[in-house]
Amino acid sequence: MRWAALAKSVGLTLLLTAWMIYPFITDYLKSDLGTPLPGFSFQYTMQEFWAASLENSATNRGIGIALLTAALLGWYFVKSERRERIIYALGLTFMVLSTSLFPYSVLKRVESLSFLQVIQFPYRFSVYSSFFLAIVLSLMITRLFDNKKNYQRVVTLFGVVSVASVLYFNSVTFMIDRISDPDPNVMLRETDDRFATVPQGAVLDRANYRLLFNYLVLYGETDYYPKRSFANNYITTNPDAQSIILHHVKIDEKVVEKTPVVAPNEITYQVALKQKATVDIPVIVYPGTTVYVNGKNVSHETSKRGTVMLKLNKGTYKITTKYEMSKVYYGALFVALLNWVSLVIVGVRKCYTR
Repeated sequence: MRWAALAKSVGLTLLLTAWMIYPFITDYLKSDLGTPLPGFSFQYTMQEFWAASLENSATNRGIGIALLTAALLGWYFVKSERRERIIYALGLTFMVLSTSLFPYSVLKRVESLSFLQVIQFPYRFSVYSSFFLAIVLSLMITRLFDNKKNYQRVVTLFGVVSVASVLYFNSVTFMIDRISDPDPNVMLRETDDRFATVPQGAVLDRANYRLLFNYLVLYGETDYYPKRSFANNYITTNPDAQSIILHHVKIDEKVVEKTPVVAPNEITYQVALKQKATVDIPVIVYPGTTVYVNGKNVSHETSKRGTVMLKLNKGTYKITTKYEMSKVYYGALFVALLNWVSLVIVGVRKCYTR
């Protein structure tokens, strides 16, 4: 029975997630894409983790006072149920994994386990820790209502909501203060550096929002570029990546910088040719890339820098590139939606038949 239940769970999971797994296989595994640098970076000590949690700030360094309380006191509330103990243990395990208390420095030296370095940032485990400890916290809160009279439950509910509200507003107070009354020195400013990244902590408003597009993203501007477009993680030493970022259109051997017209899922370049030429536009080719020339869907090649390349005759052209998923993707998405609807219906029916 357990194996049958496991098989059903695996099958249902695949049906619900196939629409995400499919592009992962077609666009990532089957394509020669570059990946972010592996490793175990931004490791926080357990002391830093505790301090950040007690500060109750909305950061990636901690989990907040409420979930930290669940980690410290949860053992008392879960000791009677095996399933609850497992959830609590998972919460604590992921909490340890999100800090340098886990020996990542040793793990990094074990060559056979080098594949684990795709984790990159151990603090990401705090997401899972928060999930499981939130379950424990909800269990602790429900136990507060056990064997209580109605008026006691009302008072308890008011207390829980009040504490939760105070903790939430406390966690975002720093950001609210920073945004509502910003220091002029932290406002995002004009830059002449074409490869500048967005400064950490920079503040945007309606007046300077457009300046954001003059910067590269702080981390990952070239993550998941094809390897032929970008073979390392240093933009300043990679001419192909630079040419893409600077919107360099290559017409035969001539390089022209052009400003694209951007719309949702569309990048358009206007090109005027005096003679037949090979045009290489700075748009990276992925398996779902489609190209339209003057509104007509045309085939394309991939240039040496991994971008769209076309052979065009003399004339003026409007070259638009889009990313379009296959019918298999939409079919998988439709199947997932049907399964979600079915799960909701089954859940509602079970509630009414009890």
